[in-house]
Order: sequence, then C-alpha cells, then structure tokens
Amino acid sequence: MSVSIAIVGTGPAGFYAADALLKQDADYRIDLIDRLPTPYGLIRFGVAPDHQTTKNVSNSFERTAARDEVCFLGNVEIGRDVSLDELRDLYDAVILAVGAGADRALGIPGEDKRGVIGSAAFVGWYNAHPDLRGLDPPLGTEAAVVIGHGNVAIDVARVLVKTPGEMADSDLSDTAACLTSDGDVDGPPPAVTVGSDGTAVRLSHRRPFRRFWFCSRLRIRWCRSIVAFLVTTTNTRSHPESALATAAASIAASISSMVRGRRSQ
Repeated sequence: MSVSIAIVGTGPAGFYAADALLKQDADYRIDLIDRLPTPYGLIRFGVAPDHQTTKNVSNSFERTAARDEVCFLGNVEIGRDVSLDELRDLYDAVILAVGAGADRALGIPGEDKRGVIGSAAFVGWYNAHPDLRGLDPPLGTEAAVVIGHGNVAIDVARVLVKTPGEMADSDLSDTAACLTSDGDVDGPPPAVTVGSDGTAVRLSHRRPFRRFWFCSRLRIRWCRSIVAFLVTTTNTRSHPESALATAAASIAASISSMVRGRRSQ
C-alpha cells in the first residue's frame, strides 16, 4: 500500500524533499502544493535574472515533477483553500517546505519611508512575482544604496547598474527593464552597498570603468562595473555621504590609474 505525502511549497526545499523520498525503497505518492500557479519558488522568483546557470537546477525539479508518483497542485493556499488539519486528515504525512514570505524589518529610523524596500520584495518585483507587480520602486534617482554585502545585496546592485543590453538575455521582467535604465547614454546611475562593518562598495556602469578588473584575493569577478571598492572606512556610520563620496573619488582614481597602466602595457 502506498504512503501519501503532501509537500507544501515547491521551491528547492520542496523538490529536494520529494526527490529524497522517491529514492527510498518505498511506495510514495506525493502531491506538491503551492499557492502560486507555477512551481520552483526561489529558483523562479529569487535567483538573479541573469544567473541562468543557477536556474538550470529547475531541469532536475522538472524531472521529479514529471514522475508518475508526483502531482503538482498549484494555486492552492493553505488557510484559504484547505486547512493544515484537513491536509493531515487527507495524507499520511505533511511536509512544510515554505520559505520566508516577507522581509524582516531592521528596526532603524526611516525604513518605513517610500523608496526603502526590502530585498525580498525588490528581487521578487524584478523577477515578476505576481504578488509584487504593483511595487513601483522610485528608481529615477541619482544613486541607490543597498544595505548589505551578501550575495543578494550584490545581485541587487548588479541588476541596478547593468544596461538593458546586458540584461536582454535574462529573465528580468519587462517592467523592471524599463525602470532600471534612465535612458542616459552612459548607462544607469551608480549603486552603493554598505555593510554593517562600515565597508562600502560603489558600483557603476560609467564608460571610464567598463573594462574588466579581476582581484583574485577577493574573488570578485563582476568588477567590470566597479568605480570604487573601499575595503575599510571608519566614517560611513557617522558621515555616510561624505565618507562614500571621498572614498569613491579616491578609489576611482586608483582604479583609473590601474586601467591606464594596463592599457599602456
């Protein structure tokens, strides 16, 4: 007799759980349940739109979903269409494989103002998540500041500074493609990422700094867009604007000198 399993959530966690069950020496019947009409969760709506190699993992998920023992049930929301107790009555086991549905507040003054947007919302917006199509971020500014230096922060900054031509083969939504470019011949405005330790990185796509720069010690392969990379600064907390401006000018001059030196070799 088969064992019925309900997996709530069809992102990587849900599909990895299903795959692990199917590799066992047992007869499982698995229903993958998601409140959205499409599967893959984080892979579809969280990975940067220009990271197609990372998204290739969906090919493995597709093979899992195509198995006879697996059924995908989309547009089914727990609490709206069916309760958790009802699922427990219907299945032998229920696996909850859902992620964080919203951004966590930082608890800092001003984060409730227009233009201050959590990364989960912003990333979902430029990946065409149906819940976030009305976000309308105010991107017609001279620069953008990203708090954080993790992979999501760098993804956000990179998407902001890339030109429409560079994103043409990506999964960037049409709405985001229109708003992330200001139409200027020199490309989009710069983005500054600021870490909790005061470290700052300023990225831009201005013409003088479009040449590729690679620093193996830091393993930064996207440095073609870097105007300034500030490793240490003591003033970004107390005087962030002046510190970033000074740092950007200083490090930009250093990188420009390095580029000129390479050209002369």
